[in-house]
Amino acid sequence: MNIRRITLLAATAFSLLLAPAQAQWVTLKGKFKVDAAPAPLADLTCNKDPATCCAKKLVDQSLVVSKDLELANVFIYVRTKDVKYDPSLKKNLQPLTLDNKDCVFVPHAAILWTKQKLILKNSDNVGHNTNYTSNAQGFNVLIAPNESVEKSLTVSENLAKGVSCNIHPWMQAQLLVRDNPYFAVTAADGTFEIKNLPKGTNLEYQLWHEKTGYLGEIKVGETSVPKTGKFSLSLDADKDLGTITVPVAKFGGK
Repeated sequence: MNIRRITLLAATAFSLLLAPAQAQWVTLKGKFKVDAAPAPLADLTCNKDPATCCAKKLVDQSLVVSKDLELANVFIYVRTKDVKYDPSLKKNLQPLTLDNKDCVFVPHAAILWTKQKLILKNSDNVGHNTNYTSNAQGFNVLIAPNESVEKSLTVSENLAKGVSCNIHPWMQAQLLVRDNPYFAVTAADGTFEIKNLPKGTNLEYQLWHEKTGYLGEIKVGETSVPKTGKFSLSLDADKDLGTITVPVAKFGGK
């Protein structure tokens, strides 16, 4: 057997060994929009530390919709218990940072994997406190100007819980803690992407939004989602759900 044939057979065998590992994970993505512009939200009242906090207009972020009707801050996450996850997702895992910046929480909506660290950061020159209202693992910590505090949250939660600052009561955010890495929060353009999902596994997903709670009675791809906001999906390949349209009336709009 010549060298060329041996090399070809070795390369083929190697590719066959790699193929199952490469093919067992898939990606789910999509985009959320509303069907009409919502009613404008009221401006927030700034009445504390005006030099730092009141220099910029404070805007209610409980419903963020772009001029193109793209819907931000929709939570979509896998509820299935003990779901198998890709071990590579633990490599180079970065902490989640929740910043106090210009007297606003950044980001406004976030999800933390229990294997991540949570960094509570204060980028302002005034003190803040971060009050996480979870019955299972809530906390209320003071953060000095330009300092950070590290937290570990190890209990998975089924729903997001509120985050607030008692010093500056207009400051609000939403934080969800999950025991698997399969989740996303829609970006400013309404898009989301969940990578490395287990191929061929039927998984239950949850949709949630701060203004509605469970987000249901909508179509997600070809699936009709009930008012509980839960739906099941099994993927044999990467899937784009396309545009998911939510009636603005669900948010108290037109």
